[in-house]
Amino acid sequence: MLVGLDGCKDRDKVYTAYNDPRGLTERFIMSGLSNANGILGGTYFKLDEWEYTGEWNTEHGRHQAFYSPKIDISFQGKLKGVCVKKGEKINIEYSYKFDDKDSRVLWRDAGLTESAQWANEKGDYCLLITLS
Repeated sequence: MLVGLDGCKDRDKVYTAYNDPRGLTERFIMSGLSNANGILGGTYFKLDEWEYTGEWNTEHGRHQAFYSPKIDISFQGKLKGVCVKKGEKINIEYSYKFDDKDSRVLWRDAGLTESAQWANEKGDYCLLITLS
């Protein structure tokens, strides 16, 4: 099995990657609401009523992202009865970062053994071959 791991835990570097100055990540994430509208067959999510929030979680070694409404929202139609309060966070993504210690735990818990690794100079991005 070939596995790619992101081991970069530099808060500023990770934060900037998911909250880029050009807003590419935000536009990509927000397109998920448009996609949900298509799946649901109506305009349930008005993009101007929602915002993207991305943050670094040091405790868990991950970037996490959320949708948050700018106003209280009470849905109708297929989502009737669902209410979301202004500022409430709805999880979209957890992007874990696996340094050497974390990857050893990952392999052990998955019952895998690392057999080869190719990494950049810092060792914070790598491809690994694992065996069961």
